Amino acid sequence: GYVLQIGIDFLFYFFISFLLLLFSMDILQWNIRGVAGNREELALLLGQRPRVVCLQETLIGSDKSLDLNGYSCKHVNISRGNALCIRSDTLFSPVQLDTPLEAVAARISLHKTITVCSLYLSPSTTVSKTVLMNLVGQLPEPFIIVGDLNGHSPRWGSERQNIQGKVIEDVIDQLDLCLLNSGSPTYCAPSGALSHLDLAICHPSLFLDLEWQTHDDLCGSDHFPAFLTFSESNTENPQLRWKFSRADWDRFRLLASGRISDDILNSDDPVLSFSENLLQCANDTIPKTSVKCSTTKTPWFDDECKEIHRQRKQAQRSP
Repeated sequence: GYVLQIGIDFLFYFFISFLLLLFSMDILQWNIRGVAGNREELALLLGQRPRVVCLQETLIGSDKSLDLNGYSCKHVNISRGNALCIRSDTLFSPVQLDTPLEAVAARISLHKTITVCSLYLSPSTTVSKTVLMNLVGQLPEPFIIVGDLNGHSPRWGSERQNIQGKVIEDVIDQLDLCLLNSGSPTYCAPSGALSHLDLAICHPSLFLDLEWQTHDDLCGSDHFPAFLTFSESNTENPQLRWKFSRADWDRFRLLASGRISDDILNSDDPVLSFSENLLQCANDTIPKTSVKCSTTKTPWFDDECKEIHRQRKQAQRSP
């Protein structure tokens, strides 16, 4: 009985950690063109609670680190700055990379454990196929590579192809990778011309799991933010989030003590029986709310800000 109680306590804390990870599975990728100048816009995007945030051109000095409330950030600064930030309730482990490229990666527990790599390729230099393939070879499978790669190719919507685009194409083909881009432009030049510079490339085993789309606003940058969403989370019913702050933990422990006993070990499937009983205890004692009700509030975003935001979007759509 004592050993079983230790096991119950361990699985209880594991279960709570698992519930924290279960309901939001988004990845945000964005060339932010300077964190300092777009911090408010970034706060609005973070209000959607993405699990992973990949930012290129952070424009943070090499002697500084990126600090986002509620996120653990790993930042590299070779030319313009590149960051990979993971929400604090998400399990991850950094992946050490040996590359001259401005890349940062981590193994992250989403709906399954995957490697996410944020990559920035400068438009002023052309990466070699060997260097790019070497980076891909260091990423544990399955993986996603997102970032501003500054490669042009008709394959992802460009009207022309440049050398960097050809290198990226060759790597995708040679390693049997998949491109997640939908064809939407990701960059708006000062002239208003649109192009496709930001890519999302994944291991083939993830291709059917992910959907990619761009934001309808530049959000202060010259690149549109893009979102990667796991298709498992795109259901017609709104997803629910456990409200742990309002849980009745005393009743939870009481119910768990009654429903979880040595008899579970004698069932046909002890793990399934334990999980069902523990989940029932949670359903009876922990309220839930939809994700929409739990997004981060931004008090400074008043009616005047909303009107200016609307006017900016209207101007952006104007020829």
